[in-house]
Amino acid sequence: MTIQEQVQETLDELVASGAELGVQVVAYRDGVKVVDTVAGVAAPDGPPVTAGTVFYNFSLGKGAMSTLVHQEVDRGAFRYDTPVWSCGRSLVPTVRKASQYAMS
Repeated sequence: MTIQEQVQETLDELVASGAELGVQVVAYRDGVKVVDTVAGVAAPDGPPVTAGTVFYNFSLGKGAMSTLVHQEVDRGAFRYDTPVWSCGRSLVPTVRKASQYAMS
């Protein structure tokens, strides 16, 4: 079974069980799309989910940004104590402080 088939099977099971109403998963590896799956409906009485269905994702960016920040710190691109922005004498929080704000 391919990864595409495995993910599709999982999405179908989630929708059938009622755990999800509608869901869409796209995954890339090394710039190549390896998974592109949909299942369910966009709203209780709505149309089926398609590759073009728009989902509202409140606060989804926090986790993604946090992951990117930690990866860049590991790479040495900057430190947690690096100022996010400097304007004259006042400093906007450090990367560490901004991360704490984002997770609250």
